[in-house]
Amino acid sequence: WFRVQEILLLAALHTEEYDEAFEILQKVQNNPYLASQPPQINELWKIFEAYLWYLVTIKKVNLSEAEKQQNNFRINRFVNDVPLLSKDKGGMNVSVLIIQFLFFVAQKKADECESRINAMNKYCSRYLSDPNSLRSQYFFKMLIQIPQSDFNLKQIRLKTEKYYAQLLNTPWHVVNQHREVEVIPYETLWLLVLESLQTQSSTSSSRELVP
Repeated sequence: WFRVQEILLLAALHTEEYDEAFEILQKVQNNPYLASQPPQINELWKIFEAYLWYLVTIKKVNLSEAEKQQNNFRINRFVNDVPLLSKDKGGMNVSVLIIQFLFFVAQKKADECESRINAMNKYCSRYLSDPNSLRSQYFFKMLIQIPQSDFNLKQIRLKTEKYYAQLLNTPWHVVNQHREVEVIPYETLWLLVLESLQTQSSTSSSRELVP
């Protein structure tokens, strides 16, 4: 049953049915047998939860204020909840590092992002140099450009144009990467990141105009 729900969740995320994906997540979390599943299964659903709450944060999942108030997800304790999958350096740990970084971007925590640049560059060299990890390597390099461009959307687009083209030219069937690594396909996820940054920029500009 949990494997079927995983397939349904990924299908919903990959077809941008984010509200449906969130409903699947809630159904799984409310299942009393989740706690008795192997640790890797529980951790995988923790990762799915992180991506869904990121979508809530950037307003891609429609929740009431009451539902948001019930949220007990915290990105700062997230890594401690996935100790086994965090050791899978060329696999699911990639998803863990990405979602951490995306939360810092969404919260515009520039210092947190900048402090991870060197580590992410080293990670690319050490764990993502394999041809099967090319898509993750390109996406890491795109993410790094956000703090390096001082969150300037125009500069980010210019500096990531090359990597985005490389990503588009490296479809899934070319690489032998675990499908779960891209909880949301990188192409789609990148557009969500840019849209979120655009919204942040517009909001900041509006605030500056308020007397």
